[in-house]
Amino acid sequence: MTSSNHPLAGLGGRIDVPLDEFSEGDISINESGEIFVGERFIDQIKIAQIEDSSILSKIGENLFKAPRSYALSEAPESTVLQGQLEGSNVNPVVEMVHLIELQRQFESSQRAMSAIDNVLGKAASDISRYR
Repeated sequence: MTSSNHPLAGLGGRIDVPLDEFSEGDISINESGEIFVGERFIDQIKIAQIEDSSILSKIGENLFKAPRSYALSEAPESTVLQGQLEGSNVNPVVEMVHLIELQRQFESSQRAMSAIDNVLGKAASDISRYR
């Protein structure tokens, strides 16, 4: 189970660790994803690669689901790190720069629309004077 109590997929199906025989501290996972409880091998974590992410559907809590008919391929050169949190796939500094650029573009567009509105307002008032 994950920390959110979701089942973990292994090469042999759903991974079930016999916690009644061992404590949580006895569980170890190596870099290839093999799960051991003490010295006993339990299973290996299944790590899949999705070629076309558009087939995935969101199911909530940052989880996605592939259709049952989709054949998952094994992820090449993957590494498992026990007790680690997944890092972000974006650079916050670069994204902040993009956000500032977008804000400036928005302000520029807003000023242009305001200027056009003023010109149209003046044109409408000028037309009404000459009638």
